Amino acid sequence: AKEMDSVTSAGYAVAGLLVATSALAGTYFLLCGLVFTVIPALLWCLATGLGCAGVGLAVSVAVLFALEKARIAKSANALPSPNNGSNNDDGLVCLPRRNLAMVVANGLLRPIFDTPPLAKFVSKAEPAFSSCDVATIKAMSLESQCGGLTADDEVWNLPIYDQAWLDAHPGWAERARRCYEKAFADGVALFAARGEGGSKIGPVAKLAGFEYFYHLTESRLALSKVLRDPTIGPRIGKIPVNRPIFVMGMPRTGTTMFHRLLAIDPNTRAPLLKELSCPARRTPSDDARREKNAKIQVFKMNTFLPHLQAIHRISHDHPEECHYAMALDCPINWPNYRAAMAAYGTAAEGEPDAMTWDYVPAYRNYKTVLQTLTFNDAVDAASAKAIHTSTDLEEAHRAACSGEYDEMMYEKPKRWVLKSPLHIGHVSELAEVFPDAVVVWMHRPCKSSVPSWASLTRAVDDLIEDDVQDLKSLGQEVLRYTRWSVKRAIDALDDLEAKGSGVTAHHVKYNELIDDPKEQVRQLYDSIGLEFTDEYSKLLDAYLAKDKAERSKIQQKGSKAHGGYSPATFGLTEEGILEMDEKEGIALGRDYEARFLGVI
Repeated sequence: AKEMDSVTSAGYAVAGLLVATSALAGTYFLLCGLVFTVIPALLWCLATGLGCAGVGLAVSVAVLFALEKARIAKSANALPSPNNGSNNDDGLVCLPRRNLAMVVANGLLRPIFDTPPLAKFVSKAEPAFSSCDVATIKAMSLESQCGGLTADDEVWNLPIYDQAWLDAHPGWAERARRCYEKAFADGVALFAARGEGGSKIGPVAKLAGFEYFYHLTESRLALSKVLRDPTIGPRIGKIPVNRPIFVMGMPRTGTTMFHRLLAIDPNTRAPLLKELSCPARRTPSDDARREKNAKIQVFKMNTFLPHLQAIHRISHDHPEECHYAMALDCPINWPNYRAAMAAYGTAAEGEPDAMTWDYVPAYRNYKTVLQTLTFNDAVDAASAKAIHTSTDLEEAHRAACSGEYDEMMYEKPKRWVLKSPLHIGHVSELAEVFPDAVVVWMHRPCKSSVPSWASLTRAVDDLIEDDVQDLKSLGQEVLRYTRWSVKRAIDALDDLEAKGSGVTAHHVKYNELIDDPKEQVRQLYDSIGLEFTDEYSKLLDAYLAKDKAERSKIQQKGSKAHGGYSPATFGLTEEGILEMDEKEGIALGRDYEARFLGVI
């Protein structure tokens, strides 16, 4: 029995060894099979599938690109030929200028927009493909993370905590509500009307236009939510905005350059693009969202309109124009820039007309935006003082409300330096909200500024127009709006001076700014009693040296893209620009240039 036990044990051992060896061998050969057959086969299938998908995608893109090019060629063939007795004798009816990115993007998006069932299906995943109407945009904004409020009428009004203002303006809430409802509805209607009649809105513009109006309502709701906070709102409403400097003038008169020179002073504050687009911030996600949205906006402009940078440089963290925030009430910024001008003087009764909007609520709410940004600076100071984590923004808000930062908010706030060509037509409304404002009016000969402004408008229009551009109509629209704005500015400043208003007017000539920008800044500071410090002087020198090189490089690159311009480019003449306009009662030569530029 013992011998049998030992034999059995040995047999078990041998059997176990054989089983283990077989298992290892089987595993080995299985792995070899996977490595040398199955995995290569799977990789080959994956590569083949991706390759086929890539080829299919490339072919699809190529087909859509070819179709888009064919559509462009068809539009070009349909243009009136110059010198054949048509209304295009000067070649002023032309195609929008498109780069490769624009052609490809339009080609990819066009099938979606041209197929309503497909657009409706895609809009469930991407709301930007939805119809651009007021109800849809507002409903989506209320559902977004920025809203969090109820869908009643009052939610769209921005609270005002200035009792003196409310006493001086009875029924203010109703007036502000009517202003917003009319201007926003008109703004959406003006954009939609671009797709009617003889012109059409391109697919990229449709997408960007919806996003523009949607982000406006989203930002308005977010700001309303912050202002309705019982702790934060009243403190924001009491922040003073003392003697702000408004740089104004027709586009292309040096307003951007002069504004950015003033913004360099450590004792001044200029709002950045990302702040104007979304002034409210309560959580780290608010910061991330507004940074992201501003960067995307700039990226799209640089991708589809690279020649725009040669005319107006834009960046998410650079000082920008007031109308980016004033668009929360009056959306006259792109994509309504040209539509607003075109409607002036031609809109029938009851049709959208930006010239009839009430801009006083827009300026009053813009003051609230500036107060909110000052409060945000205190929040940033609180965040910098302590080592806050990304979740401590609420704690920083509480610190800003504790009284610790009252000096920087209420006692010694930085002076705001602001800028927009929009102000030139609304000086009276500006003065009503900012009675101690300093208005800096930039001046340039109209034979240069009018076609230059038309060139800027055409550059933005390259994104919007889908078929043709009528440069002669564009030139007339810009000239009409120039006369209207200049006449209103002259009348308003003369009236304010006669009444002994606290508004101070300062004038800067474009050629003198170009010749010696630092001296023009110094003259402004002397005239309004600001200290021109040595620190600011050094910062200006450094900025001007860097800016000169960058500006030259960008302009050389951009001149190739937009090809230059002159009054004739837009069907204008130097004499026609300066002549008397009986409707407006102004001659730009006699009443404007002779007075402010010394040109006779």
